[in-house]
Amino acid sequence: MVVSMLDEVAWLFNLRGSDIDYNPVFFAYALVTPDSATLYIDEKKLPKEVKDHLEDVKIAPYDDIFGHIKTLGEGIDPEVQGSKIFVSNKCSWALTLSLGENKVTEGRSPVQDAKAVKNEMEQEGMRQCHIRDGTALVEYFAWLENELQQGKKLDEVAAADKLEQIRRYPPSHV
Repeated sequence: MVVSMLDEVAWLFNLRGSDIDYNPVFFAYALVTPDSATLYIDEKKLPKEVKDHLEDVKIAPYDDIFGHIKTLGEGIDPEVQGSKIFVSNKCSWALTLSLGENKVTEGRSPVQDAKAVKNEMEQEGMRQCHIRDGTALVEYFAWLENELQQGKKLDEVAAADKLEQIRRYPPSHV
């Protein structure tokens, strides 16, 4: 299986990065077989503790993915049942072409499905977040109604700024 979505690669190896502003991801690909996992990444970005964490994972240069999967694709007989490489339906066309179109099986990513499963702590965190946000929205709507009843003119920017301010600083009564 080729993993090409950045968030899936990060989740799969339990790593976080900073290659893209405001996103905890990094530029990488992964190739997962029944016997091994290879992370294609700029190895200079990996501190020793991360390399230790990845002790059973092969590390390869980021750009090597295309050559490696092309070689892998050359060894596949598309007529043999179960011999194709799985790629997500969100995989780049360039990766699919490197493998060979008739040598891939495309579908919904099992990594994405696994990411969707939340443990009790994560579920409780979401519940608490929704309670806090709901409280902030009630406070915002009360503020907005008061402003409008007083005849104040608001534009979208002022209203959005106020909502952000309320969401950023939880109400004192919560």
